[in-house]
Amino acid sequence: MAKACLYYITVMNEPYAMPAMRGDVKDGILRGMYRFRPAANAKAKPARTIVWKWAAILNEVLRAQEILESKYGVAADGVERDSYKELYNDGIESERWNRLHPGEKARVPYVTKCLADAPGRAGPRLSDYLKTLPI
Repeated sequence: MAKACLYYITVMNEPYAMPAMRGDVKDGILRGMYRFRPAANAKAKPARTIVWKWAAILNEVLRAQEILESKYGVAADGVERDSYKELYNDGIESERWNRLHPGEKARVPYVTKCLADAPGRAGPRLSDYLKTLPI
C-alpha cells in the first residue's frame, strides 16, 4: 500500500538551504499556521511581537527578528501562515458550531490557540508576493 506524503517545495531565485522541519510543526503546516522560530530570550525582554511570514522570504524574517531584538529590545516570534483558506475555514466552522451548540463547551479556532501565549500580536508582515494579502 502506498504511503501518503506531503512535499513542500519552494521555488525562488535566492539560493539558501531550508532549515529542517521541526517535529512539532507538521500539524501547524497542515492547518495553515505555525511558529517556525520562537523569540530568543522572550522572558527577558519587556516588549514582544510577532514577525509574520508568507512565501519564500525566510532570510528576511530571520533578519527582522535579529534587528528587532538587538536594535530595539523587542523579542519577536517568527510565525508562518501557509494557508489563509484553512485558517478561515476553521474559524468559520468553530463559529458555526458554537452558534448551533450554545450549551456546550465553545470550540476555539486554531489561530486563536496558536496565538494564546503570544502577548504581542501586531508586528511586521513580510512577504514577497506581488498581490495584496489580508492582515
